[in-house]
Amino acid sequence: MENAPTNKFTDNSYWTSTTKAQYVVNMAYSQMYNAGRMWSDESLSDNAYDGRSVDDQRAIRKGMATPSLDIFKNEWKDLYGGIKTCHVFLEKVDLVPNMDASVKARMIAEIRYIRASLYFRLTNLYGAVPFFTEDITLEESRECKSYRPRNHYQLHSPRIGRHQGWRFP
Repeated sequence: MENAPTNKFTDNSYWTSTTKAQYVVNMAYSQMYNAGRMWSDESLSDNAYDGRSVDDQRAIRKGMATPSLDIFKNEWKDLYGGIKTCHVFLEKVDLVPNMDASVKARMIAEIRYIRASLYFRLTNLYGAVPFFTEDITLEESRECKSYRPRNHYQLHSPRIGRHQGWRFP
């Protein structure tokens, strides 16, 4: 006899209510921006000074930043982690039974806004970055080149970006 695990969620066991879908939206908001990130950004400029800041921030303020600083690696990882949360939500929200259509539409709009904000931050920090509107496989990730939208429509389209047009013109 096989029993479903009771100590963890699966895709089928999680997406059972509007409340659980809202939890994922809330998590995406927390990945978009938080107080720690806000104050860290300010201490990188002359707007605020944090005398106890970590070595990465100090190196950036002194003009001695290198690509190997953890702050750059962590921002990349954290922002794409938030984008992954958005993609999972958009892929799985249809599994929620009896979800009110207006609530679902609002949540989808919120998630798309969060994803756009995360991409905005990525492009501000790194320039042209790989742009995805849904999850890709590990094999596809190895083939990716930087993607630059060719027009405003492509940037906001819900479906453009999966494994086509990722190369610079």
